[in-house]
Amino acid sequence: MAEIAILTATYNGGKYIRELLDSIAAQTYSDYNIYIHDDGSDDGTPGIIREYRHSHPDMKITVLKYPPTGSACRNFMSMLKYAKEPYIMFCDQDDIWKNDKIETVYNEMRRIEGDKSEKPCLVFSDLYVVNSELEIISDSFMRYSGRNPHRTDYRSLLMKNSAPGCTMIINRSLAERMLLCRDFSKIGMHDIWAMTIASLTGEISYIDKPLIYYRQHTGNVVGAKKSSPAAKYINTLKLILSGQQAGEKKIWLDNVSRLAGLLAATQRLSEKDRIFLKRLAAIRKKDKAVRIRFYYKNGLIDGKKWWLALWV
Repeated sequence: MAEIAILTATYNGGKYIRELLDSIAAQTYSDYNIYIHDDGSDDGTPGIIREYRHSHPDMKITVLKYPPTGSACRNFMSMLKYAKEPYIMFCDQDDIWKNDKIETVYNEMRRIEGDKSEKPCLVFSDLYVVNSELEIISDSFMRYSGRNPHRTDYRSLLMKNSAPGCTMIINRSLAERMLLCRDFSKIGMHDIWAMTIASLTGEISYIDKPLIYYRQHTGNVVGAKKSSPAAKYINTLKLILSGQQAGEKKIWLDNVSRLAGLLAATQRLSEKDRIFLKRLAAIRKKDKAVRIRFYYKNGLIDGKKWWLALWV
């Protein structure tokens, strides 16, 4: 077995944090270290964590003490600097892990990594979608949210990430490449950063099995939204008529361009990928006709979704 770092970002998670830690304590794989950084909770979360450490002296829990970072992404990325273990997992404060979660993703990681630990690798899984009382809403987050977990080429990922960070395990090589970006505020979210780097420079594997009870409640930073063809059509029409989607799409494309620029500047890439990412990073400065042609030519806009061209 190899040591695994479990990075747990907390913020006002006092209601559920004990249940999460209990589910980690019940894992079939035991060689792990838990790192926790609280981002300025005012609901007593730090005190609950101290009590839990005192009552569970056999669990290896390290509480990192430094100022709040201001976002979930920056919190996770800041902890990544402290974890020296060969494998790392991201952990949300309000979920419940199935007792074979660590063992399952670790075994798959070792399979795809083989004897090449220098290869950036990432493994992720499906999740149960549950309500605040852990009653199952859906036995597949991927189907529920309309995501395709098999679309892991980086061009698809830049448009829509398929993997929540809480399902992931990454190896040391991928972690080091993630940390090549020094300004964490530019990344957007740590999970899309991890996925795109792994897609560009290493290997990704998906486990078609739910390993987490993904709790949905009013405090979620990022949640699961049900998706169906009819619902997507109605919601899209509403957003188009209101003008809201135009603003959201522009913000998203701006973020994608910024992410592409970071990837092109900080990663060891093929010349073809570097050229594409540099063009994507600069495309927002071009006129609309050029942008539309670029997005269609490179598959960044689905031909069936012609209305996206209205605001690219």
